[in-house]
Amino acid sequence: MTVTKRKIAKKIAKNIQINESESLAIANGFFEIIKSNLSHNIVKISGFGSFHRTITAQRIGRNPKTKEEFIIPSVSKPIFKASAASKGVFN
Repeated sequence: MTVTKRKIAKKIAKNIQINESESLAIANGFFEIIKSNLSHNIVKISGFGSFHRTITAQRIGRNPKTKEEFIIPSVSKPIFKASAASKGVFN
């Protein structure tokens, strides 16, 4: 089952008894805070996990059909690491 921002907003609205547009604004604000802070440092959410950024190295890729080589540029990726409390839910 996929969880979307809309589904998260609906659950927030139901749990704290506010309308869905307000809860969607809360969810969007939460994700914007994570995105804006992720570019500068680690974002830790106690009892849930942490988000950090990693940079992949530039490397050589190959087209399997033509065997032509090309350079795959270095990119920045977000990484999530679950906390021990979150891992306990799954195991």
